[in-house]
Amino acid sequence: MRRPVLVVIAGPPGSGKSAQAQRLSAELGYPRLSSDALGRMISGSDGFPGSTGDAWRAAFDVVFGLCEDFVRDGISVVLDISLGWQFQWQHLDAIRRRHPEAHWLAIVLQYPRAVCLERIAQRHAREPATYASEEWFATNAQSVWGYLESLDRQDAHVIAADRTLESVYLDIKTLVNAFDPLASRSVASRTSEACQP
Repeated sequence: MRRPVLVVIAGPPGSGKSAQAQRLSAELGYPRLSSDALGRMISGSDGFPGSTGDAWRAAFDVVFGLCEDFVRDGISVVLDISLGWQFQWQHLDAIRRRHPEAHWLAIVLQYPRAVCLERIAQRHAREPATYASEEWFATNAQSVWGYLESLDRQDAHVIAADRTLESVYLDIKTLVNAFDPLASRSVASRTSEACQP
């Protein structure tokens, strides 16, 4: 049986991590777990009226729980999360300890804060009901940027993301292919091979 692969695409808000994780997930045929998407779903739930902090904490618990379930079941997964808090790294480290059979690759996208805030403002202007404003992130996400700017982990691969999405994606794919050579094959060929007796 092939060892499961956990690819983490991380970075501050507005760095393009979700776009990159979506593309990688589709290309590899791995499910994508997004803490932002889960956070929006849970905070919009009637079960968390007016308590967005609790909703986002629940989203992190759910995303790490699902991630571990996938890995335990031998399913590779792409995790789309900021990794801008120590507790998130602690969750991942615990999953790694409990599942040493899994391959693990953390990619952190670095992007200038001012450009991230500009992208956040554009996203909010397009979909204000879905995405928080630039002002909200400038006030509430400073610690995420600070944490990631001072990140000192030898197991994190940092990619400068202040380039075209395509060039950043090619760097991500190079890392993933070096890490998991089977990832460079098409989803169809891997699926067909897996179905053969």
